[in-house]
Amino acid sequence: MNIQDTKNKKGSGKIRIFPDRFFPKRKKGIVEAQLTWVFILIIGVVILLFFVGIAQKQKQIADMKTSANILQQLDGILTGAEVSSGTSSLIKIPKIELKLDCNSFSIDGMTKSLKTRVVFSPDLIKGRQLIAYNLDWSVPYRVTNFLYLTSPEVRYILVGNLAEEVYETLPEVMNKEIKNINELKNIQGKAKLIFFNTLPAAEQLPTTKEDISIVKIEGDLNEGKIIFFDSNLNKEGESKYIKKELLLGGIFAENIEYYACAKEKAEKKFDVVTAIYQNRIDQLINEYGDCNGLLQRLPPTLSLSNIHAVETQNYQLQIEGCPTIY
Repeated sequence: MNIQDTKNKKGSGKIRIFPDRFFPKRKKGIVEAQLTWVFILIIGVVILLFFVGIAQKQKQIADMKTSANILQQLDGILTGAEVSSGTSSLIKIPKIELKLDCNSFSIDGMTKSLKTRVVFSPDLIKGRQLIAYNLDWSVPYRVTNFLYLTSPEVRYILVGNLAEEVYETLPEVMNKEIKNINELKNIQGKAKLIFFNTLPAAEQLPTTKEDISIVKIEGDLNEGKIIFFDSNLNKEGESKYIKKELLLGGIFAENIEYYACAKEKAEKKFDVVTAIYQNRIDQLINEYGDCNGLLQRLPPTLSLSNIHAVETQNYQLQIEGCPTIY
């Protein structure tokens, strides 16, 4: 430490020291040094944040490109899966969360339209495998293919008088099983309970209800009513079905809203195809006459409510050697 001497007071023999002349300068230098380091630190943090931001942005762009590629690939897979009727596939996919509704599917916020496809599925499919199944919906003439999607992670529990028939209709790759109404208490995980012309009491339902959904089928394989319930057996809505393909749609669809939307798309396609066959009937009458009265026995307007009559008359036309409607 530097010390500045002064003259001794008379007889004192002591040296007076004045540190206040020096220490203010030293203190100022220390403060300036500290401020310099703080400034350097701030600049360093700003630069670091800048590059972190760039890295995050690049990752987001890369993730978006990956999601877009997966969506495009899935779109191609769905197109291929709906071409041939009665086929099922277990498709390997990246580990993603695929979100669906009846009009679109999405990954990480990126969405692709299903267009006119009629698809029944859960609203969320997780994991590395996708089950795709398709069936032809003919009422009675061919209208369109239905595409059913799900995951091996979802269990489908069938209970009731149609359980065995429907079990055989569903693809082998599905996670499906038949149970008695008294064997439901210990079911865990994501599961859909499908009851055919029966319904359990509330105390017979699984104890863990978080990932449980419930559907009741009233009717047979050809026609009837589908009723959707929540996990506590509170009714959410119902809808009629024609043919087993729409029945299966109720098994795969997430809820009544999804089912009603997909069914509406199917009915619009039915209207378009029916208009073509309605014109064909008029042409047949003009060209071939009544053909033993068989053409006149057809319903004046084709609709989903009289498909059985149309099917019967078309068969009779075939037997009589007349040109058929379809």
